[in-house]
Order: sequence, then structure tokens, then C-alpha cells
Amino acid sequence: MARREASVPFLNLDWGLQDNSDFRTILYSTYFSNPGYLRYVDRLIATLRTQSVERIQEKLSDVSDIPKFRSAISELEVARILSSKYPTQLLPDNTWEGPSPDMVVKRGDREILIEVKRLTQDEAEVIIVSSLRQFLPAQRPAIRVDVTLSEKLALPVVKLPERVAKEGIAERSIEEFKAKFSTVAEGTLPADIPTEGAIFTLLPTNARKEGYPGIIRSGVIKVPEDLLIEKLVEDVCDKAGKRGGFPPQKRTSPYVVAIDSEQISVDDITLGRAFIGDTVLLMPPLQVPKEPTSPEVARANSRSWQTFLKRTAIIPSGRSYLPRESRGAFFTRRELRNVSLVMLRTAASHYSIPNPFCDDSINDSSLTSFI
Repeated sequence: MARREASVPFLNLDWGLQDNSDFRTILYSTYFSNPGYLRYVDRLIATLRTQSVERIQEKLSDVSDIPKFRSAISELEVARILSSKYPTQLLPDNTWEGPSPDMVVKRGDREILIEVKRLTQDEAEVIIVSSLRQFLPAQRPAIRVDVTLSEKLALPVVKLPERVAKEGIAERSIEEFKAKFSTVAEGTLPADIPTEGAIFTLLPTNARKEGYPGIIRSGVIKVPEDLLIEKLVEDVCDKAGKRGGFPPQKRTSPYVVAIDSEQISVDDITLGRAFIGDTVLLMPPLQVPKEPTSPEVARANSRSWQTFLKRTAIIPSGRSYLPRESRGAFFTRRELRNVSLVMLRTAASHYSIPNPFCDDSINDSSLTSFI
């Protein structure tokens, strides 16, 4: 049985994982020395139960390892925010025939579909975790492996050549780890295996007969805002495409992409720059240039978006305006027609920005007051 703090019963966490005892063992073993994290998750689940969020246990029954659990916690954090205002139901994997969102909230007589993405998660991390998941079960003794990513792997990238290079570093790091594993595992534990892109920390585990990947860390790395904006847009665009696979009757429900960010520097200003653009405030005697209204803005203006368009200077207001060359992703990325609103959760707060230019069937100006 996994070790745990006998004096601290995590009753809500135990309840949440009652259908997933295998992962419960992994979780308690991994965080035995960090009960504060377990208390945080326990309180989060307690809040969701108090706010009558549905299908918590089913959502957590899908979890099989720590990285997937972290993604699930991002979903629970978003559910915590939304369930304070709306009835909320989490959707386990394969709830619908084909892809399904992570949760559904009821707003008045309309369903709103919510998809969640952790901002820092990318293919390099997936490569490392999946490789460890395949490699460790066959190794003896059973070892838990935590990973601390270097800046090379922790910093987000967007462009294809950069992604390919980053994935190459991840693959080489895994191969280097495998080559050194047997020698290090036979020595005194815990022990580190430093590689090109990460430090792999080997820890003994008496809770399981097979080894498994533990905690993935990246440390505190300041990411330039322009890079964060680029990554934010690409992540939302990636999730936008999921709507096309929903059942036809569900594609008429507003679709929200919620980003859960570990970057404390990301806020509503970042969100506005990414999706609306960089507005300009002109000082006298400069005047706002007279430009023709684009068809998309004219259409939104006719659909009760006037207040939002002026507040964001999409329609010039006073001395503020949005230059065409500075417009954000809602203007420039066609795939975002699938997204009704982008939500951002950080450790400090949460923010949202609706899309006045999304498809007619999911276009709803009342989303300006969604959260």
C-alpha cells in the first residue's frame, strides 16, 4: 500500500479516485513528501462537490499517470470557476461518438462547450512521458522517474523548425537517459541522470511492482510575452479544429477554449494583444485616420457587438483605434471562426475575451459577460 500522511485524510481526493485505485497509489507515492499538493487537490475537489459539478469521478477515472493528472487538474480548475455561475458537467473521454469537449455548462437555455488546454504542454513533454511510460515497466528494480526540463525544453516554441529541433532534443535526452539508466539504478537512490534537455531523477518506489514517470518540472522561466502570445494563439487554433468533429447538433452550441497557464505574467492584456491586437492611443494634435469599416466589423456591429467593438477600439473610440496592421488572431486566423470565446486561467486570476467574428451559429454577444 502507498505511504501517506496518516494524520491527514484526503477524503475528497479519495472519493474522486475511488474508481481509479491504481492511479491513486501512484499519486500518493509520488507526492508523499509534498502533502501540500494533495491538500490543494483535495480542497479543489471539495469545492467542485459543493458547487454540484457532475461526473468528477468519471473524469478522474480516465487518468493513468501524473502528466495526465496535471491536465485533469487544469480542467477541474476551469470547472471550479465556471461552476460558481453555471451548472457544470465534466465529460470523460469518449463521451460522444467522436471527439468531445472537456465539459459542458448550462447558461440559460443554452449549452456551452468547454475545451481546456495547459499552455505549457507540448510535444516534447509528450515524447518524454510516453517514452518513460513504455520503458520503465520492464526495468528492475521498479523506479519512479521525475523530470526537470532545461530551458531548451521548457520554453514554448511555435514555428515548425523550432518544434522539430525541440522534439529532437527530447528524443536524444530520452536515449541518453536509457543508456545510463541501468548503471545509475543499481546505485544509491535517489540519483540524477543529466542529459542534453533534462535531468532525470531516479527514486525508489515500494508502492508498485513496475516503474512509472513521476513529476515533470520546468522551474521558473520567464518567457518573452511575444513568444507567449504566439504560443497562446497556436494552442487555441489547435483546439478550434476539434469542433468540426462534434456531432452536428452540438456544433450549434457556443464553443469556448480555456487556456490554463502556469505563467504568472500572462493576463488580460496578453489576451487582448493576442486576439484583438495592439491598440494605439493618439495624442493631440494627431487624429484617428479615417478607414473604411471592414465587412466582418460591420457584420459584428449589426449583431449587438457595438459596445464591445468600441471598448476594444475595433471601432475607433475617442483617440483610440486599432490599426489594420496590428490586428490580432480573431481577424487573421480563419480557424478561430470555430471559437466563440477564449478563456484564460492563471494562478492569480481568470480572464475571457469573446470572438465577435465567429460563425453565426455560435456567435453570441452576451458572452461579453460570460465570467
